Amino acid sequence: YIDTLQSINGCDSIISQTLNIDATPVVTLGNDTAFCVGNSLILDAGAGATSYQWMSGSTSGFLQQTFTVNVTGTYYVTATIGVCSATDTINVTVIQPIFTNLTNASVCQGDSSLIFGNYQSIAGNYYDTLMAASTGCDSILVQQLIVNPNVSTNATATICNGDSILLGGAYQNTSGSYYDTLQTQAGCDSLVITLLNVTNGFTTNWADTICEGESLFVGGAFQIVTGIYYDSLQAINGCDSLVITNLLVSPKPTVIATASPSYIVAGESAQLNATGGGTYQWSPLNNLTCGTCENPVASPLETTIYTVTVDSNGCIASDTTLVEVDSEFKIPEGFSPNGDGVNDLFEIVGIAKYPNNNIIIINRWGNKVFEAAPYKSNWDGTSQFGITIGEKLPSGTYFYILDLGKENPSGKQEIKGYIYINR
Repeated sequence: YIDTLQSINGCDSIISQTLNIDATPVVTLGNDTAFCVGNSLILDAGAGATSYQWMSGSTSGFLQQTFTVNVTGTYYVTATIGVCSATDTINVTVIQPIFTNLTNASVCQGDSSLIFGNYQSIAGNYYDTLMAASTGCDSILVQQLIVNPNVSTNATATICNGDSILLGGAYQNTSGSYYDTLQTQAGCDSLVITLLNVTNGFTTNWADTICEGESLFVGGAFQIVTGIYYDSLQAINGCDSLVITNLLVSPKPTVIATASPSYIVAGESAQLNATGGGTYQWSPLNNLTCGTCENPVASPLETTIYTVTVDSNGCIASDTTLVEVDSEFKIPEGFSPNGDGVNDLFEIVGIAKYPNNNIIIINRWGNKVFEAAPYKSNWDGTSQFGITIGEKLPSGTYFYILDLGKENPSGKQEIKGYIYINR
């Protein structure tokens, strides 16, 4: 095509242009379609175009005439010839399989279950496919197999000798292992192995001793008579325990306490005596030669009641005896004949009550220095015998032998002691 135009300077301007008319491409992707998962679809934009541009969502740039798809989506294609183009669109759906979970199958260990045409004995999920009429695609069936274990349990049981227990399908009374097959909640076998112990009771023998007048609770009552008694108790293992008690009832000792003499003057002694056997314990212990002897000697300074306690085989009894002391009679241990008017004489308090008395005094060498019958508490320490006759005896210890005569309440013939002269 040629055009004549006038330019700005007033002259003609000739413009020549060639016009080419391109053909418009034809693009037909067809109707929307669907196919089963696992397959693919080839989209074809048709031949004749010089270039192609495919798009799916945000993805573009595929330049071939055909485009393979396997994902659900909307696909676009633009075909171009020269400056002319045409576009078409198609919706593609990929059909997913339908999963159907069947009821779980359950078997006991060692058994099997028919699942989808095969016998299975291992726990897990098993699958099968089935054509779905609605889609023409596969439908997947899922079934889980649960294998319940057979349970084995160990147990122990204890019974007393003479009892029995139901084990192994029968009543047992002998120690050993017994087996019982039970059914668990899942319907499988459960093996119970029971170790049975048969325990004997205990027999205990012991002896006990009580004293006459006491009692001991044995044989179901308080016993006071020597004999053998039986008690049935429950031991720590729950079985009967027989206790055999040999009971001995010991008599209490017969205790008799005496004093000879039972009446003395101060300075004299009394022989205490006890009977009954076993061990002895006297009280009070003051002025007593032995507190645990059978026959101690007592020299009380005043009237005293002595108690003896006798223990014979654990049985105890006691008795008392009285020793009366003439407290008005007293022999001094010394005097001081120095002429001061105080304690110048050997004065025996209460000697006048014994008019038939006599006394002898000797020195440490056994020589008699004084004698009187009766003695009237009048000796002043002067010698009456030997080479010292009439002389004042020197300071020192002297010894006396005093006989109170027939008036002596103890019946003793002599009282012996010492006297100290202090000048």
